[in-house]
Amino acid sequence: MRGRIIEKLVSFILVICFITPASAQDTTSVHRIKKGIDIPVTALGVAGTLFGVYLRQNKEPSDSITIVNLDPGQLLPIDRRVIYEDDYMAGKVSDYFLGAGFVIPWFLAFDRQVNNELGRYGLLYLETMALAGTEYWATAGMVDKYRPYVYNPDVPMGKRISKHSKNSFFAGHVTITAAGAFFTAQVYNDLHPNSNLRFWGYGLASVITATNGYLRYKGGFHFVSDIAIGTLAGAATGILVPVLHRNKHKDRRLGIIPFAGDVNGVCLTLKLD
Repeated sequence: MRGRIIEKLVSFILVICFITPASAQDTTSVHRIKKGIDIPVTALGVAGTLFGVYLRQNKEPSDSITIVNLDPGQLLPIDRRVIYEDDYMAGKVSDYFLGAGFVIPWFLAFDRQVNNELGRYGLLYLETMALAGTEYWATAGMVDKYRPYVYNPDVPMGKRISKHSKNSFFAGHVTITAAGAFFTAQVYNDLHPNSNLRFWGYGLASVITATNGYLRYKGGFHFVSDIAIGTLAGAATGILVPVLHRNKHKDRRLGIIPFAGDVNGVCLTLKLD
């Protein structure tokens, strides 16, 4: 119950960060930046990531009696088969895909429009990765959920009781990979809405993310549900940060309109191509 409350709280804070209005004064660029908002949000993202790292590193190991008494039957049916996965090499290769999540957006620098505004897009990149980092590290730091291999009696007990075995929720490698890959695809799409290559970017981002999810599965690090949540969190962050920074004078497809009367709320409009 405590983990679910914290999960909802973290998600709520991120939604507030995403919908904070940015400046529309710059009418020449596809994306807009308001330093008074985006720099603090990025700084909070970095702070949240570091706080999550601190919480994760200070978790206590489990005792062997607790581990032996774990019941795989209490897991979701879709999550049970992975407890028998323990591929060492899959885990190692997934680390490279984690690194790819950070590196892929750098290729945007070869785009002339991005290259002319490296400061602007560098900040968007940092904001995206900082928020994605907070999503995973803060959640994993506050929520204890055993990794699949903990339920496997063939895995050495030393590995099963380690404090790192409590970090299954949710899939951080997948979150970062998805955030970087989909950020790249979305920025390219925004800059080149008529390009025939823009859909290939989303396809490549999906393949890279799915591959890393499969590797984390084969390594026994995350349940299917953890991988799905990590994918959604990372992809949403990578897409929403550039989308919500679109210059309103350049793109009227997205609108957020508050309304009041008999009921109060916000109307979100999205015009599809």
